[in-house]
Amino acid sequence: MRQSALTILGPARLTAEQLETRTDLLSELGRELDACRNPDGKTECPGASDLRSADGDLTPTAHTPARAVGDSMARGIVGKLPDVKPDLRVLLDTGRLHYMSFFLVPAHEGETGYVGLELNVDGSVGAWRALLSQRGTFLGQLFRGCDGLDATPTPRQWAKFLKRNTRRPNAFFVAFPGRDVKQILGEQDLRLRARSAFEKAARISGTLNKQPADDSSPREAPSSASAMWEYVRNRFKNVDLVKRGVTRPWYVRWGIEMGGLQENLNLWGNRLFVGLAVLTAAVWLATSGYAHGYAATAVLGALVLTGALTLFAWWREAPRTLNARGRWRVSSNAVWAWLSSWMVWTVSLGTMGMVARLGFRLAQALTSYQAVIGLALAVSATVVFLLGRLGLRPALSGFLFLLFVDIASVVPVASLPRFLSATIGGLGVFVIAPVAAFVYVMEDLLAAVLSACALVAAWSFAFWHWRDAPIPLGIVGCLSAAAMLALCFAWAAFWLAAVRHAEERENAKSRFPEMPSIMHLNKVQAREDQELQNHLTVVSLLKDEPDRTLRLRTLQRVLRAVSLATKIYANQGDLGGIRTIHFAQFIILESPKGPKNGLSRLLFLSNYDAAFGSYLQDFNTVTGVTAVWSNCKGFPASFGLVSDGANDEQLFKQFGRRDQVPSLGWFSRYPSLFIHDIDVATKTRETLRRPLDNPTTWVGRRRAQFGQPLTEADCDAALQQL
Repeated sequence: MRQSALTILGPARLTAEQLETRTDLLSELGRELDACRNPDGKTECPGASDLRSADGDLTPTAHTPARAVGDSMARGIVGKLPDVKPDLRVLLDTGRLHYMSFFLVPAHEGETGYVGLELNVDGSVGAWRALLSQRGTFLGQLFRGCDGLDATPTPRQWAKFLKRNTRRPNAFFVAFPGRDVKQILGEQDLRLRARSAFEKAARISGTLNKQPADDSSPREAPSSASAMWEYVRNRFKNVDLVKRGVTRPWYVRWGIEMGGLQENLNLWGNRLFVGLAVLTAAVWLATSGYAHGYAATAVLGALVLTGALTLFAWWREAPRTLNARGRWRVSSNAVWAWLSSWMVWTVSLGTMGMVARLGFRLAQALTSYQAVIGLALAVSATVVFLLGRLGLRPALSGFLFLLFVDIASVVPVASLPRFLSATIGGLGVFVIAPVAAFVYVMEDLLAAVLSACALVAAWSFAFWHWRDAPIPLGIVGCLSAAAMLALCFAWAAFWLAAVRHAEERENAKSRFPEMPSIMHLNKVQAREDQELQNHLTVVSLLKDEPDRTLRLRTLQRVLRAVSLATKIYANQGDLGGIRTIHFAQFIILESPKGPKNGLSRLLFLSNYDAAFGSYLQDFNTVTGVTAVWSNCKGFPASFGLVSDGANDEQLFKQFGRRDQVPSLGWFSRYPSLFIHDIDVATKTRETLRRPLDNPTTWVGRRRAQFGQPLTEADCDAALQQL
């Protein structure tokens, strides 16, 4: 399920008295949202049975706790805003709302003020706008007096107003992509039930964690961790939420961070290598004239080598004193291991024989293509070396090398240069992708697409012109890549030099930042620390000296880079080392007068764990924080766009408090859950789907080689996280 950020900013030119009135009204709406929680301030978690009909429609569900919670809404203020309660109930009963907040962005130096509504939701922005357009009573109380709004708007007029004033975030971060509200609450409920089952089983004296050891084999006596987890797994493996499977997106499961990409590549590399080796040996044995001789050699080598090694390993590992049943069990296990190893050795020897025969054939047939053979070896060696440096196991490198060999055995000799040319041409993608990303950061998406298309066209022309000469093609590719990188470096250096020149002028004129007033602190702290989570709204003015356009373009470029990094790298709930942010977004409020005549502002919205002080204390260690807010007034002096600045913790907190805007209304669907709790609950559900490791059987050893079974350490870690 896709998470979206719907932020609506209704323009409103309010006087001081009107602003105070709007503040009081929005505060009453905020108390409406406060009344949506239980008396203890926590949101109930639905059971697994309530989550079996997890469809994507934005309609109230009949079994979600939000329906029961909604019956106690608006306590104490029914007489003041009685008509808002049904609209809020519909929004909350959808079961797709993570967070809701509304606030006021005050006007500054003639700029427009805004009435803001922020929703972090599951589903598309268009579907939620259509749902909101039917809630005219709530929207009327919220956006009353905004520009371009009639006295009594119709649903169609509301839809136009919402679409016109929806602000797309310049950068958007989600800590748990792909996990909707129902999944988060259901996984937490599953984790609590699994913990209860574990604690109940742990109280049973000696039935699970003290099983008697089997004399036949030490491996068949599971320890307390594996036995306990097997008991818990058998209790919940048939629950619908567990059987539904992995719901996180592939780019999260294969994330670069935390070794996910490396682990998955090693696993699939092992599968592909063994499968390709079996296929290669089978084809060679079926077509080669020397198949019988090589097959006999492979079988003989497998019988001698694997038989001796397997028996020696199993008898060495077995205890010294074994009864007849134990010796039989060890011998039978050794036979199964021997047969499986015999198959692997047969395939390996057959593959090596095929490669040797192919090498002799190429050496005899390609007398005029010595340079081609040398280039192929150089490319293969480079690929293997790079994969090894990335921490990948040799299986993936062997798969790529064997793939090259198989293709070379099928492709006619006269077509080998074109094949190598196509291979080298395909490597150009690794140059085009970073160049397109750099152009996207410096300009926009359209410029990145056009530059990528131009590079692909130029590379295709070079490939067509030198299709029979891969070495000149490789030289042209290297030179073109070097030229593109030089242009990118010069572009970035020129821009950073202009930013550094502006920093020197601004730092020379900068004064000690002003302290926030006591009245302002009381306003922004009025709704803080009422739950384990908090909401933050910060509105900052962009610097206007010496060039407003430079600061605006710099901020746009930095936020594009942040947006790209959050999608590719920071998608595991960790934003620069911070694991307390649920949702966060940056929105640039450009002046209607233009960047040269008006002042642009930066709006930052965040839903986070713990308190304000600890949040900014963690936030100031992120490099991107200084790169973003160094373009705003009152931020501590920076150096080179990314240095200093937020490193001064006290001045950074002072800046955040001074530019903070009170959150007049805020609602959280799960106010008692931290990011750590959500991640652990998801891992618990995924761990319940994985089988236990069993190295005593042939199937267990193959599962350990080609799958991801739970080891003893995994079971112990899973029990500790419950």
